[in-house]
Amino acid sequence: KASVKIAKRERAKVESAAKAKLSKITKTAKANQDRIVTKAKETRDKAVTSAIATKKRLLDKAHAEMRSVEDDAKKKATSEREAASKQRIQSIRDAANAKQKAIEEAKDEWIASQNKAKAAKAKTAKTLKEANAAFAAASEALKEKAKELGNVTDWITYYNKQEEMRKTKKCSTIWKSCTESNCCSLGCKCHWQSKYYASCVGIFGSNNYCEKDKTIAKQTQSMTVLPGLQKEHSNLKEDYEKKATVRADAQKKMDALDTKWASTLEAAKKKETDAIAKARTTYKEAEDAALKKEKELIADAKKRESDTVSRKRKKSNAAIQQAKRHAAEVIAAARKKAGQTITNIWDQTNATIKEATDEAKKTISACKSKETSLIDAALKREKDVTSDAMATVRSKTAAARKATQDADDVRKKAIALVHKRKSEEEAALRHLKHTVQRLKAKKHKHAMSILEVQSWVSAEKGANSC
Repeated sequence: KASVKIAKRERAKVESAAKAKLSKITKTAKANQDRIVTKAKETRDKAVTSAIATKKRLLDKAHAEMRSVEDDAKKKATSEREAASKQRIQSIRDAANAKQKAIEEAKDEWIASQNKAKAAKAKTAKTLKEANAAFAAASEALKEKAKELGNVTDWITYYNKQEEMRKTKKCSTIWKSCTESNCCSLGCKCHWQSKYYASCVGIFGSNNYCEKDKTIAKQTQSMTVLPGLQKEHSNLKEDYEKKATVRADAQKKMDALDTKWASTLEAAKKKETDAIAKARTTYKEAEDAALKKEKELIADAKKRESDTVSRKRKKSNAAIQQAKRHAAEVIAAARKKAGQTITNIWDQTNATIKEATDEAKKTISACKSKETSLIDAALKREKDVTSDAMATVRSKTAAARKATQDADDVRKKAIALVHKRKSEEEAALRHLKHTVQRLKAKKHKHAMSILEVQSWVSAEKGANSC
């Protein structure tokens, strides 16, 4: 019994020590694994962060250089366009000045020809003007005298006609009807009151009597002044005819001068018109040439701007692709290294746990063998003592075996727990890899979207910059 107890205590002690050692080794291996995995992940994350930062810095630099080149190209193109516009404006201004000068010179030459013609015709024009004035004055005087003579002559004719009527007809007195005879007494006149009735009234407007005395006096006066008026009218008519002749001669001379200078003035006018037309044509040609030159210069400026931006964009895109490739390579290398480190530490941890498990099994197996040897010796010694004692020993032996079995079960559970944790870690690693891949895909897709948007924006800016 003492030997069995000692064997059981020894086995229990050895199993406890083996389990403690296995637990310690497993715990240490797990802690070391966690530390190395954490460090590997931190190193990987740092490498990824650094690669992303480097890529961002290179992309920002490329974009900044691209914007700088675009701004410089745009400023240069704008400056060239402004210079082309100034050149066009100056060319048109010079052409306009030349046109205006040619037009003024042509007009001055035409005015000089007009003045020369006016100077050549000035004396004759003055004579014609004076002759026209004299003729107009003589014509007006003759007209007035003819009017005056006509009034006197008309009165004498009227008076004589009425006297002849009175010799052959019976004439009415004041307010008497003269509808039938159309004849009134001396000093009255027949006044038609309507279409069908006429009566005699005072010749000078009296309503009470025939104005005989006034009529005779006017007839006497008219006969007295008639010869003088006829003489004056004759003289004025003669003067009128002379001045008409002078006026006609002056007009004839003026017409001759006009005919003489007409061809000269016509040639001068044609020269002026041709010079002005030529100046305007020359101006139009200069204006068209200036506009064409401006368009060519602007087109050249736009092409240079476009070529410069295109070259820089191509270079920038190459730099961006290089930065992306480098970042992807660095990230891939960091992830690969971290994955390899994690795999290695998992292998090392599993090897350490397996080695510790094998050693624990070996120790427990040796302990069980020793226990079995001790029990067998004790049973052999006690076999002959008593069957009851033997039964007791067997019973205790069974308990010891059960304890051993329990220890073995605990060991198996520990091993199963280790394998379970390993499976969980492997699942976590697979999930981490899957998450990293998904994150990488999302980042790549996001980066490609940003790049696409930036490319479109840059392309749109490049299209609108001209």
